[in-house]
Parts: sequence; structure tokens; C-alpha cells
Amino acid sequence: MYFTLAIVLSSGAAGESDGLYSLYTKDFGKIRARAQGVKKMDAKLRGHLETLTLSRIGFVQTRHGERLVYAEALEGFGAIRSDIERMKTALYVVALLDEAIFPGEPDLPVWGLLERTLAEIEKSIPPFDPILSRFESEFLEHLGYGGADNISILGLPVPRPV
Repeated sequence: MYFTLAIVLSSGAAGESDGLYSLYTKDFGKIRARAQGVKKMDAKLRGHLETLTLSRIGFVQTRHGERLVYAEALEGFGAIRSDIERMKTALYVVALLDEAIFPGEPDLPVWGLLERTLAEIEKSIPPFDPILSRFESEFLEHLGYGGADNISILGLPVPRPV
């Protein structure tokens, strides 16, 4: 079993009561993990795996990929959740990262950039354009694509919030 910090990038349904999660982890990079029975009312993991939550997770490797067996929410980013502009900005950041990063490639600078950007969105006041521009620029430079002017080179279906 592996334990690490993770930020939940997205979630989806996987069957009647299971969930499929895209997480960016500190130690393993992006992983896609299944959580069995997470949609049931008495599920232990329920609430700890909401999108835009920093959690400590535990997972095991199976033949079919990672399976979440433990989650403990550490930071819910309350200011982001309570403000639509912050929420749109943060969802853009995690969607961009989710689309551009392949699973299984640990990258501490990307982890730090994601964590720092969400903290900035949480504490700042609008407009959030400077935060987004800085994130795009640092992220694309780290990936080797140059600055934020080259965002279209990725061909991602993630529209920037207006």
C-alpha cells in the first residue's frame, strides 16, 4: 500500500456505486484510481475525494490500475468553493493539468506549482488573470513548450475562464 498527498483533479462514475478519480499526487504524479462503493451513503471515503480537495490518500496497485483504500481530506479550499470566480479559475487550473499530464510521471515542481496556485486563488481577490498567466507560463515552460503564449500548442479542450 502506498500513502501520499493528492489533489483531486476530477471524478466520475464507475458503475453503480464506484467512483473513478484523477488525482495529482506529490510522490507518484498523476494517477487514475477507482474507489469501490464511494457513492454509498455510509462510504468511508465519501467527502474526502471531492474535486479541489487536498487529501492524504492510500492506494494499492491492482492488475486493473490503482484502487483507493484510504482518504483523509486535509484542505477543502473553502474560499474557492464559496466563490464562483475562484471556482472557475481553480477548475481551469486542474483541468489544464489533468489534460496535459500523463499518469505515472512524478514531478515535484508541478506538484509545488499546483499547490501554490490553488493557495494563491484561495487567498487572493479578483481579478485572477495574473495568477492564471503565471501558472500557464510556469507550467508550459516546465513542460518544454515555452511561455503562456504557446498555450494553444497543446490543443487542449480547456477554455480559459472569462
